[in-house]
Amino acid sequence: MNRLFHKITLVFFLLAVALQANAQTNTAYYARINEAEVLVTDSLFAEALVKYKQAFSLQPAATANAYYNAAVCATLTGKNKDAFTYLGKLKCKGIALDEIQEQQVFISLMGTKEWQKFSKQYQRSASNCTDKINQSYRDTLLAMVASDQHYYRIRAELASNKTDSALLAAYVDSIDYITNRNTDAFLRLVARNGFPSENLVGATKPDGAVFYNILLRHAVQRGRRDILPVLLTAVQNGELSPHIYAYHAEYFEKAKFGSTVVRGTASGTQELPFSPEAEEAKNQERARLGMESLADLRKKANFSSRDKRFYINKPNSTVRFFKSREEMLQYRRENSL
Repeated sequence: MNRLFHKITLVFFLLAVALQANAQTNTAYYARINEAEVLVTDSLFAEALVKYKQAFSLQPAATANAYYNAAVCATLTGKNKDAFTYLGKLKCKGIALDEIQEQQVFISLMGTKEWQKFSKQYQRSASNCTDKINQSYRDTLLAMVASDQHYYRIRAELASNKTDSALLAAYVDSIDYITNRNTDAFLRLVARNGFPSENLVGATKPDGAVFYNILLRHAVQRGRRDILPVLLTAVQNGELSPHIYAYHAEYFEKAKFGSTVVRGTASGTQELPFSPEAEEAKNQERARLGMESLADLRKKANFSSRDKRFYINKPNSTVRFFKSREEMLQYRRENSL
């Protein structure tokens, strides 16, 4: 009996050590990524590339967003071999070649012989990828997103066309039902298959967002707090960006992490400051999740408003500026909000 007790104790001890080591690795990884992104805002692309390489040594299966930004740094500093290496990583994430070809920053690469070889290899089957995504899981989530967007677009059209209030209210009730159904289905999928991390289901764009983010947003907008512990656990396990968790958590606890730091204006951007005491408190909350300071976040938000070659802005960091109500309504329709 004592032997069994000691064995069980040892198993739990080793598990705790492994979890702590994983958390430390994630923290170090995000720290290197932040250092790289801040260097990008200062146009120190060669130095940023060094930091990205350090991050990749800590986390062999890095995010598509980090690989993409590292590829941009490599391109801008003439390190084409590195650029092709990191762009090639996007293939195993499920990102289409078109997403890369549409980016003007890679035009210098596209004019080389190496690009012809790269593009042919990229379009072949991903069977040679070491870490294969779960295509069935990915397809299920994509179908849920498509269904969600269909119903929300209809609601947006009804609202913009000033439809009868009773009809609109009835449709909103249907939206509530559909959103709750999708949220329950998402939680069942997580329980059965594990959290849909990028390594498990891939990505559709290298912008740092998860392709099913709209499902999470609509869930919290309908008061589904039960999804937040699932997201937080995923952050702690290195399966989800802490910025995505913060974005959704702040729906219930406004400005807990101070994620919104810049407001778009007709002439550019305007910073949204906090008091020194509030900023310090928010920075502590951010540090617990492995996020950058608000000062660094402001640098990234301001830089991203001027330079579209990189994806270093974070969810909800900038209040979008609309020139008119019609422009706002069009944006809401196009984004199923």
